[in-house]
Amino acid sequence: MPRTFIIALLSLVATLTTPAFADTPDDAKIASIGHTLDSLHKAASKADGDTYFALFAPDAVFI
Repeated sequence: MPRTFIIALLSLVATLTTPAFADTPDDAKIASIGHTLDSLHKAASKADGDTYFALFAPDAVFI
């Protein structure tokens, strides 16, 4: 009985202390990501390597 209670209590504490929506992106972030993807597709369709790779983060690795 005490072991079951402790496990249940720990599970409850873990559930209540974990934010459910901590990393939910907001509309501005979603729009920014969409714009970047659209820009990547546009540059790729024109074979514009300079513009394409300028959209990558400075530490990005292209594979």
